[in-house]
Amino acid sequence: DYQGVLTTQTYTDQNEPIRNTQRIVHQKPDKNRMDRLESDTPGDLVVIQIDDDIYRRESEAGSTYYTHRRISGESGLGLGLGFSSLDLLRTNYELIDRGREMVLDRNAIILSLQPNHPGRISKTAWVDEVTGLVLRTEDRDEYGNILEEMFFTEISVNPSVDEGLFATDEWTDRSVEEN
Repeated sequence: DYQGVLTTQTYTDQNEPIRNTQRIVHQKPDKNRMDRLESDTPGDLVVIQIDDDIYRRESEAGSTYYTHRRISGESGLGLGLGFSSLDLLRTNYELIDRGREMVLDRNAIILSLQPNHPGRISKTAWVDEVTGLVLRTEDRDEYGNILEEMFFTEISVNPSVDEGLFATDEWTDRSVEEN
């Protein structure tokens, strides 16, 4: 289980990056909740995942929208990497261990995916040695310019989590979209 505050910054031609910050709560084995805290996108957003059900509530300009989607197979929130995708990853990228670093008072392994061919992005990830949680990532273009970064500014492992955070009563009697 963990909870934390995660920020994503996407860099464009603008002076300032596009920034989204959300509170993430994960309860083993299969419950996740994301609340948008700060964003360059107006409105409130809550996403709850329990097993194969994803509940989403978005409010903007006085209107609230609800969706409830049932997912199946690899089309869930995972990476969707099948064997052929892993083979392509191995063919096109080299995995490099860049050492260790402290991130939010946690020991992290720094892993880098470097492209074997020009024109592809590289990715560096700081992975918690104990939990395997990705604490930070950076995507860079072939010239080393940062394209996107994602990082926790707060993280708590094995916190006491209120079951009410995963309540889905407000979605009762709303339609369910099948994947």
